[in-house]
Amino acid sequence: MSNKLALFVVLVLFSYVICNCPSASTDKLKARSHVMKEIYSTEQTYVGLLKTLNEKVAQPVIKQKLLTDKLYQRYFSDINGIRPINEKLLNEASAHLQIEDEEERAVELVKTFSTYIPAFKLYIDFTKKYGGIESEIRAEMKNGTKFGKFLDSLATSNVVPDISSIYIAPVQRLPRYELLLCELAKTYTAGPDYTRVINAYNQMKQVTSGNNEKMRDSENKNKLIAINKQFKVPQVTSKRAFVAEYVKNGIKCGDGNPKAKNFKMVDCDVYLFNDILVVKKAVTLKSIFQVGLATGVADPQVKDTITKVESNEEEVCTFVLNVEHESKPASFAKFKFSNERSCRDFRTKVAKITGQE
Repeated sequence: MSNKLALFVVLVLFSYVICNCPSASTDKLKARSHVMKEIYSTEQTYVGLLKTLNEKVAQPVIKQKLLTDKLYQRYFSDINGIRPINEKLLNEASAHLQIEDEEERAVELVKTFSTYIPAFKLYIDFTKKYGGIESEIRAEMKNGTKFGKFLDSLATSNVVPDISSIYIAPVQRLPRYELLLCELAKTYTAGPDYTRVINAYNQMKQVTSGNNEKMRDSENKNKLIAINKQFKVPQVTSKRAFVAEYVKNGIKCGDGNPKAKNFKMVDCDVYLFNDILVVKKAVTLKSIFQVGLATGVADPQVKDTITKVESNEEEVCTFVLNVEHESKPASFAKFKFSNERSCRDFRTKVAKITGQE
């Protein structure tokens, strides 16, 4: 074979390889197309769930008068407000997917999606109530109320297998879209389209972050209310937040002076808040003591404030909380954990709250 012929063969083979191997831009277009379909599919599934909730649950509840007006508004008003917005978004997204040009399709979809992101802030109000609503609905089913029996019948007939899966959908949806927009941004490198996607992603991230914060606040408040109902302490205040609980953890505790002959330690459960420590002795629900975790706790029920946390070096999971009392010069709350992990977690959280890290 002559040199010219050999060179010709090499060039032909090289051209074949180049033309038949997917380029980086082709890969990005495929990835972009996949993300757009995922966005549409997610919205389609979500709108379907909202439609099911409206047609199979909300409307029959009105017709059969299964709930008071107040409870109906609590359970369904936010969902009914969200549904039309998402139906409109789905219709517009569906129209954009018919555009043949891949890049134009992506641009139009992101433009439309961006205009709806501010409306997603409506989810924050729903998220604040989500935990309470879910537990209330489960209680309705457990107690066999008319509404509860109706939901049971829907689940048995598989019309609405699990209403919780519908109610949690709005909560799950925001982080899902944040993730998809992040993936879409990876298919761009620069230019106005990249900027547009990044802006949409940052907007979505901000909404999701605000939503998550409200959800945590709501969960904390619900936990505080639940503990208050059970033990009648601590007081529910706007600034008080639940941090952690150590229940059935093999904890022994006692209040008073550990060196005194009559000092006793008994099994107990511990509830930690951002400003107060509540200890329930397992012997009796009535035997409870509370200790403030910050100076100037605005709670008339709490007379003690922790001033120092001292660990016993010989017993890693035994430590004493030095307490400042209004009528006594000094007193103590002693804890002994059988679980080292729980002990260290508790010790770390208390130290952080009291500024003794």
